[in-house]
Amino acid sequence: MIANFNWSDKTLLIAEDDHFSYVYLREILASTGIKIIYAENGIRAFAECLKNPDISVVLMDVKMPVVNGLESTRLIKKYKPQIKVIAQTAFAMPDDKMKCLNAGCDDYLSKPVIPEELFTKLINIYTSVEFSLNSKIN
Repeated sequence: MIANFNWSDKTLLIAEDDHFSYVYLREILASTGIKIIYAENGIRAFAECLKNPDISVVLMDVKMPVVNGLESTRLIKKYKPQIKVIAQTAFAMPDDKMKCLNAGCDDYLSKPVIPEELFTKLINIYTSVEFSLNSKIN
């Protein structure tokens, strides 16, 4: 899948403690023009969501230092429930997806992230958000 999306009006936070994983995700999304903010731990991810009203989606690594991704998601959803959180983890056990969804994540990706799967999830989020906004206007 080649990403021919213009998401230059959107802001996404990548919460990822592994720098190489962050660079990988950033490169996958580069052609879309999306603004990317980086947080290397869960508490920083939460803080970025509080201070930046433009963040609409978080790609949240589950296993991070300081505050893990699930606890960070709970905090984000408590104060900014409209932000969509896509969990990502390399430790894909059968019950991991349910743990992520129970923590408030809106979706789930296992690592390594497959670009097509990431784009499918983002398209679904951005399409539903835009549809919801248009419904409120009309």
